Amino acid sequence: MNQPSLDLDFVRRQFPPLANGWVMLENAGGSYVPQSVIDRVTSYMREVQIQPSWEFGPSADAAERIATGRRLMAEMINAEPEEVSIGPSTSLNVYLLMQSIRHWFKPGDEVVVTNQDHEANIGAWRRLADDGVVIREWQIDPVTGELDEAALFYLRTRGIPDAEARHMLIEGFLREPVEEIADPALREHLLRRLAQRLAKLEE
Repeated sequence: MNQPSLDLDFVRRQFPPLANGWVMLENAGGSYVPQSVIDRVTSYMREVQIQPSWEFGPSADAAERIATGRRLMAEMINAEPEEVSIGPSTSLNVYLLMQSIRHWFKPGDEVVVTNQDHEANIGAWRRLADDGVVIREWQIDPVTGELDEAALFYLRTRGIPDAEARHMLIEGFLREPVEEIADPALREHLLRRLAQRLAKLEE
C-alpha cells in the first residue's frame, strides 16, 4: 500500500510569512503560525476584544472562543482542557510556575535541567540557585539525545528491563513533587494522569 505523500506546496501556502523568502530559525519567538491561526486571532480582536466571561453577548462569546481554543489544544496534546494553561509566552508561563512552587525547595535540594532545552524551559529553574538549590545539568548526547546510559545501566544491572528502568527514572523524578501538592483532588488527578502516561510508554 502506497503511503500518501506530503504536499509541501500546500503546507507552505498555510504560512504567509514564507512568501517573503525568509525563514526565521533563530528562536521560539520567530515561530510562524498558519493562516488559520492568523484568521482566528484577527477575528477575536476585531469582534470580541473584551473582558471575557461576563453574561452579555460579546463577553460570553469571547469566553466561548477561549474555551474552544483550550479544548482543541488539549485534544492535540492528549490532555484534559483544565490541564492547559494559556499565557503570554513560554518564558513567562514557566517563570510563574516556578514562582508558585518556589517555597517547596530548600537549600541543598536539587533540580535537574538539560543542556538541550531552550532558555524558556530552564532559565526560571536556574534562578533557584539564588535560594541555595543545587542545579544539576543533565548533559544530553548531542548526536542521539538519549537518556544518560549510566543511570539506565545502574538499574539494568539489577535485572530490571530497559523499558521498566526508563519508567522508574521518569516516575521517580515526577512523583515526589506531585505528592507534595496540598490539594488532595489536584494531587490525585495528577497522579492518575502520570500513571496513564507511563502506562502508554510501556505499550
